[in-house]
Amino acid sequence: MLLYTGVVIPYGTLNTLITPDQNERGVLNVFRMFFASIGILIVGNLVIPMVDFFGGGQTGWVLGYTVLAIIALLMYMITFFTTKERTSHLNQDVNKESFWIGFKALLANKYWIMVMFMFIFYYINGSVAK
Repeated sequence: MLLYTGVVIPYGTLNTLITPDQNERGVLNVFRMFFASIGILIVGNLVIPMVDFFGGGQTGWVLGYTVLAIIALLMYMITFFTTKERTSHLNQDVNKESFWIGFKALLANKYWIMVMFMFIFYYINGSVAK
């Protein structure tokens, strides 16, 4: 989940660096979500045949998801190297604080801490209840 968050948050906010126009960002998000749905359908329909192709069992699952992870990595790298940031006005007023100042501010945010503990208990419950 941590790695997923590390990829999805910047990827999801990338549209603000591509265009300052709110309508264009909306269209970009529609296309992003449309193709994400297609990707979900493709992966959902290919996983079991891939697992069977690799011999089934745990080895089949590991190899199948390794192939999917490599494909995802390649696609993210293509996105990273081919996407151009076109809005420069967004970067002019950036307040550049040190990591530790931001980290201390995060720990002082009681709502963030409440949500963090909620997710911790949610995942503990999900793993223990099964």
